[in-house]
Amino acid sequence: MSGSKKKKVTKAERLKLLQEEEERRLKEEVTVLKKGELTLFSYLP
Repeated sequence: MSGSKKKKVTKAERLKLLQEEEERRLKEEVTVLKKGELTLFSYLP
């Protein structure tokens, strides 16, 4: 980001960014689980 004017991030934008980050994290966790520790799934209903 360049420029001295700081773009104000709205609550909606921040929420969207957080959700995208969370989705990415979940996908990574699922990938790790698929590779090895599938034991967690046995606890799911």
